[in-house]
Amino acid sequence: MRVRPVVRVAAAATAVVVAVVGPVPRGAPAAGLPDRSVAVSVPGEPLDDVWAAQVEHALREELGARFGGAWLVDAGFGDDAATQTLVVGITDPADAATVLAAGAEAQVVGRSEAQLDAVVAALNGSAAQAPVSVPGWSVQVSTNSVVVYVHPGTVPAAQAFVVASGVATGEVRFVESGGSPELVEDVIGGEHYYSGNAECSVGFSVDRGDDKGFVTAGHCGKAGTGTQSPSGQVLMANFPFVGGPPDDNDYAYVRLCLHLRLVPATRGIVTGDDLRRMKPTALLVNTSRAGLIAPGALVAALRAGRPGMAAVDVFEHEPVRDATHPLLTMDNVVCTPHIGYVTREEWEVQFSDVFDQINAYEAGSPINVVNPEVLAWRTPSTH
Repeated sequence: MRVRPVVRVAAAATAVVVAVVGPVPRGAPAAGLPDRSVAVSVPGEPLDDVWAAQVEHALREELGARFGGAWLVDAGFGDDAATQTLVVGITDPADAATVLAAGAEAQVVGRSEAQLDAVVAALNGSAAQAPVSVPGWSVQVSTNSVVVYVHPGTVPAAQAFVVASGVATGEVRFVESGGSPELVEDVIGGEHYYSGNAECSVGFSVDRGDDKGFVTAGHCGKAGTGTQSPSGQVLMANFPFVGGPPDDNDYAYVRLCLHLRLVPATRGIVTGDDLRRMKPTALLVNTSRAGLIAPGALVAALRAGRPGMAAVDVFEHEPVRDATHPLLTMDNVVCTPHIGYVTREEWEVQFSDVFDQINAYEAGSPINVVNPEVLAWRTPSTH
């Protein structure tokens, strides 16, 4: 990477740097900061990303409340990752030398990362009152701002929401956007979830065809294992083993859904608070077991408008003989007998699994056996 150390001044910054800090000789990184020339390489990741992550972490720790975020920009030498520049925001110009010594560029900004996060936290605290025309907000460190996304022509409603949240309108930028993100579940990288009896960590969100979920470590559960907080099911898992391929990967994919077994650990796993966090435009589908949702919570949530719709084929008390049952009388609810789960795709998956297990048993290598001790009594095939 060609290093071009320059001190930049953000437009919103209150301080101006008049001195240009010259290049710092390579091989002379600041104490405790990683040297780009000896950064540890991680298979499958560009060296630049590894080095940048190390420097960002170190500078965040060293600068503390003066740290204004970090981001990568193209240095103007092409698209290669090695030509990118790490830019670090600072609120105190005196910290420029520390940033430059780490091999990054310094940009003086008006607000620290912590201050930007505080604005987001205030908006998050009023999220339930956000109008439908405000689909979201986030920190944008490269512009040292908090961006509030609004539907076209609805800025006044967004401004009213921001002020009601205790945030001055001058502390955010309003950006018009025609789209709205669909919140399926609160999936936050690094947060804990439970797979069987094990506590694991969410990697990051991933859409796989029509499935929405997240990736995690392969040792967190085999295919078919149910998860809690968030609720879902492991669709695929791979865990490297001793003597296996050297490039084997450790990964698993968890699909978010309510398709869980109803056991003591999952009964009432979806609470009224969970439902109240759903958007008025959200649709909840339960074709698994009614007991997965806390008693009475779904009816109360639908009456309150969060979520705005539901489709169910399971009920708290079955069979449903009362034509005045609340779910049957709501215009925003579709109710069916317990066949709502039937789709072509579901049958393809289910019967493929069934036939795979039959064929594996016939071949003498049974799979997915929950009581393997009985295999000792297996009579050899006479076919």
